[in-house]
Amino acid sequence: MTMSAFLPFVLHEMELFLGHLGKSSVINFASTDKTLVFNDTNIEDFSQAKMLKLIKLYSVSHEDRIAPFIVTQDGKPLELFKQSLGRTFTLTDLFYIITERAIRGKHVFATRYPLED
Repeated sequence: MTMSAFLPFVLHEMELFLGHLGKSSVINFASTDKTLVFNDTNIEDFSQAKMLKLIKLYSVSHEDRIAPFIVTQDGKPLELFKQSLGRTFTLTDLFYIITERAIRGKHVFATRYPLED
């Protein structure tokens, strides 16, 4: 729900996050139902359409939320946050980091009744 409410900010932060991984980095992520597979995809070719597909997959498929999200550089996997997490980096970790950075300092006003004043 948070990613949906702040979608433009999340997409921008995702571009920044993936951009910091370097131009030669490659994302290897395969969905469990094979509807979305990123093999040997250059990060600079990771368009907003691909980002939206990844967000949609995360919101629909519970199995893919814990799928490993592996980034390689020059054929070697990057150990993203491996020491602090103590496990493999997952799609949930990716979206948690990106969403937390995107919503920092922003607020949402919500109400269940008509607001007149």
